[in-house]
Amino acid sequence: DMAIRRSSSAIKTAVQNAVCLLLFMFFGPSLIMVNKYILRDIGFNFPITHTCYTSLFCTVTLWTYVYVFGIKLKHSPVVTRNFYMTNIMPIGFLQGATIVLGMTSYLFLTVSFVQMLKASTPVMIVLFLRVFNLAEPTFKILAAVSIICFGTVLSSYGEINFSLIGVTSMVSGQVAEALRLVFTQKLLKNLKFDVVESLCYVTPAATFWVFIAALLLEYPRMSW
Repeated sequence: DMAIRRSSSAIKTAVQNAVCLLLFMFFGPSLIMVNKYILRDIGFNFPITHTCYTSLFCTVTLWTYVYVFGIKLKHSPVVTRNFYMTNIMPIGFLQGATIVLGMTSYLFLTVSFVQMLKASTPVMIVLFLRVFNLAEPTFKILAAVSIICFGTVLSSYGEINFSLIGVTSMVSGQVAEALRLVFTQKLLKNLKFDVVESLCYVTPAATFWVFIAALLLEYPRMSW
């Protein structure tokens, strides 16, 4: 009986993982194409405002889910106002910057080229982990990172629709993403937030920063 239960549990876990993977494979590319359609095809040239709307929607959806289903946030006693301002807000700023800069790149680059550039994100992560003394990369990691760098440079060299502004935006977004991961590890230390709890705290912070940026940089240019 114990063996049967373990087997059924393993099968259930495998099915759940497969479903999650398929959903990710569907929604990931779909989201990329929708963002590209809104920003380039429709001509909504306000990537910061677009990010603000999506972040606000995610924030409302997350907290509605938490309240409706009674999800308990295990680290709520730790997340005081001071903790939130000094630890969560910087991470939210970097998350907002990552999304905004990534969105901006779609105004100047093709989707395929953006995805090629995204492949170099691990390079940034390894670099900043070493700079902040959070990890010592092994020879295998350095070799893999070198191959990624070479492939990224090669793809950039052969890109017909190359744009310096687009590449700068994308690379800056990758730097922000790498710093976000490093700061998450450094500032949150050993606090193990689950996915929902982490998003509940970080997404509102990212929304705040993106809203301020949109208010200052894009709203004055809009035709109401």
